[in-house]
Amino acid sequence: PRGVDINIFSPKKVSSARLINAAKKISIEGNDRIILLPGRLTNWKGHKLAIKAISNLKVKNFKLVIIGDLQGRIKYKNELIDLATSLNLSNKVTFINHTRDLPSYLMLADVVLSCSTKPEAFGRTVLEAQAMGKPVIAFDHGGSVELIKENENGTLCKVADVNDLAINIEKVLQLSAYKRKVLSKKSISNVNKKYLTKFMCKKTLSLYIKLIKNFREKNINN
Repeated sequence: PRGVDINIFSPKKVSSARLINAAKKISIEGNDRIILLPGRLTNWKGHKLAIKAISNLKVKNFKLVIIGDLQGRIKYKNELIDLATSLNLSNKVTFINHTRDLPSYLMLADVVLSCSTKPEAFGRTVLEAQAMGKPVIAFDHGGSVELIKENENGTLCKVADVNDLAINIEKVLQLSAYKRKVLSKKSISNVNKKYLTKFMCKKTLSLYIKLIKNFREKNINN
């Protein structure tokens, strides 16, 4: 499995200055709850589903922050803006282009979404959010099934189901401070035990060494 560099993705590594800078860019007001959707702007990342889902929320003090590379898809971004406007959400949806400081935005998030309509082979965004101690909501397919333990470090919801997504966002936003703290500790602990970059490198190198050894032994025996 892919790994997370906790020298970058760790709550302890994000300074107050970086947090303030990120907060200014997304114009946090008062007690805004931040719903973060990281992922490049392409249709299968599920941005439209997220926008439709937040239109069903009962809570009002929230902001959906879509953060990721535009990659020249201006037409698609305009479609997202038009959708938000048609649902009276233009003041609730903010776009941030590619950033070198994703950890700061993750720190500001109350919930992180993974809305990919196609199964991700391995969702590193999910892991990065968990490494920052944040609750994740993801669709119940692909790598997310392996990475999320229900009610421990995140929530799985029905694939491409706007209503189920909205219900789960609402639930997570209403988590008590205590439950958030417990979830945060479990998420960070799970990443540290299984999904660090150093583990990925060690296992990859071990596999190559094993293959080379087997290749040599086979040639010698032949």
